[in-house]
Amino acid sequence: DRDVTGVQTCALPISTSLKLYALETPVTLSDVLPTLENFGLRVIRQEPAEVQPKDGPALWVQEFEIQHAGCSLSPDSQRKFFESGFLQVWRGEVENDGLNKLVLGAGLDARQVTLLRAICKYLIQTGLPFSQAYMESLLAEHADIARLLVALFETRFALKMADGPRQAESVKIGQALDHALDQVASLDGDRVLRAFLAMIRATLRTNYFQNDVKGQFK
Repeated sequence: DRDVTGVQTCALPISTSLKLYALETPVTLSDVLPTLENFGLRVIRQEPAEVQPKDGPALWVQEFEIQHAGCSLSPDSQRKFFESGFLQVWRGEVENDGLNKLVLGAGLDARQVTLLRAICKYLIQTGLPFSQAYMESLLAEHADIARLLVALFETRFALKMADGPRQAESVKIGQALDHALDQVASLDGDRVLRAFLAMIRATLRTNYFQNDVKGQFK
């Protein structure tokens, strides 16, 4: 994990304070800035401080002042989603790309973003003539649709939902998606987002809810 031992965000009136904790050496800006930008964050400044305990290696605390264009999540939810997602990216557990803007922009966790990433890559393989960068930007722009797409997928394959409630909820989410898609002004954007929806509706089974050997979601 490149010696990053923790991450902490603190809500501020205008911007947000982000603290990275690293052992022995500070995290280089060239490593961390692209990751923060992929989460939709703008770094204003950074202040590193070294803490040298009597016994053991040095500890670096790097405090960043960061801003986000807009987030409807509560401060507690921001902290929960971002800190978990950032550490998963930093450790190489999930990909580091622009789809991570959906963590704060749409209130999705890293695993839900991975679902949309998998659909994105599949659509590219099918020959849909749009780049992943375009789809990343499109989903970030239409965060409400991204959130509904994930909700529809999870409802369709929810393990603990009876068929009747599952179908009713799927219809409700589907109607909300159809309405939201009707508001998309760009023809290309409409085509891509409807391809995501068609892919979810065409899916028959998934391993999305399977656990690994530790009992955690894969």
